[in-house]
Amino acid sequence: MHDLLSAIISGPSLVREQWLSPELAIREVIAFERRFGLKHLLLACHAALPFIVTPELLNLIHINFLDRENIPSIAEADFLLSPLCRPLGDEMFEVEPQIREVLLVELGNRANLQRPFEIASLLRAFLDKKSDWQQPLSITHLQRWIAQAYLDPDSVIHEMSVMLEKSFSSEGEQILNLSSHIQITTALEIVAEPLERAHSRITHQYLLNNSRAVSYILYGDENLPETNHAHKVSQLEKQENVAIFLSPALLKWFEKNGKKISENSDTNLKKTDFDRTLHRIRLMMEEGQEEVAFASLEAIQTDDPKLQHEINYIHAWYYTRKEQWEKAVQYLEPLYNTRAIEVDWNDADHTERERRAFYLLWLGNAAVNVSRYEDAAEYFTQCLKILEKRGVHLPVVRIKALCGQGMTCIMFGLYAVAIQYYKEALAVCVKEKLQERLREDVADIYYGLSDAYRLSGDFDSAYTCGKTALQMYRDLHDKYMECRVQNILGRIAFQFGEHRMAADDFMESLSIATLESMPGMQIINFIAMADLRLAENRLDEAKRYCERALEASAQAQNDHYLCGLMYMVAGKIAQAAAKQAHVTMHSLLHEALNSYEQAKIHLSQTQATAQISELYGRFAEVYEALQNPEEALDYWRLAFDAITKPKWGGWYE
Repeated sequence: MHDLLSAIISGPSLVREQWLSPELAIREVIAFERRFGLKHLLLACHAALPFIVTPELLNLIHINFLDRENIPSIAEADFLLSPLCRPLGDEMFEVEPQIREVLLVELGNRANLQRPFEIASLLRAFLDKKSDWQQPLSITHLQRWIAQAYLDPDSVIHEMSVMLEKSFSSEGEQILNLSSHIQITTALEIVAEPLERAHSRITHQYLLNNSRAVSYILYGDENLPETNHAHKVSQLEKQENVAIFLSPALLKWFEKNGKKISENSDTNLKKTDFDRTLHRIRLMMEEGQEEVAFASLEAIQTDDPKLQHEINYIHAWYYTRKEQWEKAVQYLEPLYNTRAIEVDWNDADHTERERRAFYLLWLGNAAVNVSRYEDAAEYFTQCLKILEKRGVHLPVVRIKALCGQGMTCIMFGLYAVAIQYYKEALAVCVKEKLQERLREDVADIYYGLSDAYRLSGDFDSAYTCGKTALQMYRDLHDKYMECRVQNILGRIAFQFGEHRMAADDFMESLSIATLESMPGMQIINFIAMADLRLAENRLDEAKRYCERALEASAQAQNDHYLCGLMYMVAGKIAQAAAKQAHVTMHSLLHEALNSYEQAKIHLSQTQATAQISELYGRFAEVYEALQNPEEALDYWRLAFDAITKPKWGGWYE
């Protein structure tokens, strides 16, 4: 999380810094009551809600809510001309914002709970009736937002978000339309309390964050308090659903103006911001804030093909959810080739159910390609549900969905379940006599079985299935998968305790990866060799292999899963070295923490829960070694939650 941005967003409001202090506001209200009495104060409490008042509006509030209180009419003038208000001209008066908040608290103490909503209804009716009123549009906007904040807070959040997002996407050097931005940042603080009732939580948080950042731009560095937010930020980062969501245009402003937004402002952190932005956009779409979400999505610009794939995936996810298949296809095609599912697929030849199953499988495979394994599991599950219905017979789609589901189960640590999915896929192949037609798929099934058996501890079955898969891939001249299986066989030998055989398999796989220019597989094998040497307590060699993996990762920076595993192994090596050290133990433990932090940046983007759970466990071990039991306990809980939480839901019916 960016150090500067976290200070801006989690710190005191810079807009409120321009207001009276709460203490002074309370003194002013007490002085008003002492001078004029309780009935005057009651009128002031009611009149404070609209923020901008005129004699006419104040009189309406008096008549509608306080007619039986016998408050003299002179109280209206006394209030408007008191220090509680500031004249704006044209018979308009502004209640000082901090004083307004004090008066609204007092209103809650002296009137029924519905009174603010009743005043808001009156204000909205007044504005509707005075639609031709010659007052500044900004004031009308503000008053309408205040009324709607009580009556329909989600509509206010939507309107403000759209207005703010559109202003960021305008062309030109300046991203700020000062009048509109001052208006929004001020209004958002004024209606902060009623907006807490909104259902659009993600959009609301996004709006707040952007408003705080704009406030920083408007009011400058000198107003930012020198507060240490490090502990608060550390706690926030551990919560899966909390992240800094900020408009890409604002992030660019900070970079362009030389603002140091992080001590670690590197490519990995920028990529994390990108992923968090996409996550925020997706949550906003789920809340129904589609206009704001799409405006944010359109504002993202990247020349990186992998990042563009992730943007396409969000579009495809949205249109598939809406069952707008033609639009979904436009974004799915760059992500996954449909010929890998059915060579001659034609929508016109299939029923609606069959098309739905096909597109869900397509989207599931696309989700895998961008490391969204939980999403993929949802799509494969829904696809299989459709295929179970009478009249839907798509054996090839079924086999591929079963294989995909098996793979996601491995990522979640559900190895026994994965084996069942792969076995069922193999059974469908035999039943439908598709072994020859789907030779690649059959080889993939044996590969998946080998991996699942290995991870579940059945090494004999893992080795048998691995050898079968290896021969099939060689017959198919598939060098990439041959390379992968050779690595799996090395892993099996490693877990058997056959370290020399494991090293031979890893080096054979590495030679194929090098000859065929496969940087991803090079990283996998360097990681495997580092793990092997770590198990043999040959830490210097383990560290060298890890360094080679880091060099190879320059060509695979956007492969979060591999980079996450690489940094986790680096942390394990530093942690093991710390156990053998005395003088340098503390620094080695912090080196391990730094590596684990890098691993978290990557793995948090993958939904690979088994690996994330292991990573949190590693954090906990290091904090225990550093005599920090509270942090250790927090991470043990996170490790448990990661592996036990539900892996996917059923939003799609």
